[in-house]
Amino acid sequence: MKANRRWLTHVGLTGLLLVLVTGAAEGDVTWLGLMVLLGLLSSTGFFLLVFPGSRFFAIALANYITAYFCVFGFFVEVNFPGAPEWSAVLAFVLPLAGFIGGSLLERRSIRSIIADDRLRRRESLPRLLAWLAPVMVVGATTFAVPGLAESPLQEGVALVGAMVAVTVFVILATRTICVFLIDTGLLFEDFFQRMGSVAVPVFAFVTFYSMIVIVFAAIYRIIDRLSARPPFVLDGVPASIDFLDALYFSVITLSTVGYGDIAPAGQLVRVIASVEIVLGVLLLLFGFAEIRRFSLEHPERPKR
Repeated sequence: MKANRRWLTHVGLTGLLLVLVTGAAEGDVTWLGLMVLLGLLSSTGFFLLVFPGSRFFAIALANYITAYFCVFGFFVEVNFPGAPEWSAVLAFVLPLAGFIGGSLLERRSIRSIIADDRLRRRESLPRLLAWLAPVMVVGATTFAVPGLAESPLQEGVALVGAMVAVTVFVILATRTICVFLIDTGLLFEDFFQRMGSVAVPVFAFVTFYSMIVIVFAAIYRIIDRLSARPPFVLDGVPASIDFLDALYFSVITLSTVGYGDIAPAGQLVRVIASVEIVLGVLLLLFGFAEIRRFSLEHPERPKR
């Protein structure tokens, strides 16, 4: 039950990421956006069903679907701007369907890879990524299509044809892609475990960081209230600030971002802001050193 809740959490977070990405890219609800979400749910559910114990594999796949959608959107916008929506939907689905189909054909080999990490160690990184070379060749070739296509229908057909070629390479490289996804998923798990092992010092660091932000924000606000002339400049105009503005200024000062929309005008505020910057740098140095020391003195706990 714990394992099921864990992978549901990860897939749910990835689904939220996909909603944000598709909402930003598509704006309104579109067939392409719906197919992206359907591709996430179906492919993740498929691998969890067909390959028991492949939780990290499915999580890695779900995250790479998000990356694939971003690359695909750029690919269509640059090379096939006039392609109909139906062609974009079909073109997006083809490689995913091909990968799922190839996984069914290679399911015995994939199950053995999931069960035995020694089989994965035999694969070198160049070999794992070699399948990307023909895919990139297909992508580079399509740059000539906009000059040759004379209608949206022709662009759509060319887009689908290009993704059919990509799908063929994906099917042929299914086993290699699965090895890459498994290794990536295990790295994800290792990262989350390490993050959990240093949760205490990280929480202490964030607490101290927020305390500095609030204290200096209060100082800035008090100075603003007691000053005869506004000690801050907002968008180039001297003006008073409220506590939320002071919090915002304190955060960007401590992080040394300095957007410039709020800037100190008085000498006292400039001195105090300089002190906050120095404290922020020292906090980062000693904070990261303390987190590292804690991780070395408290090795990560074994899995339960």
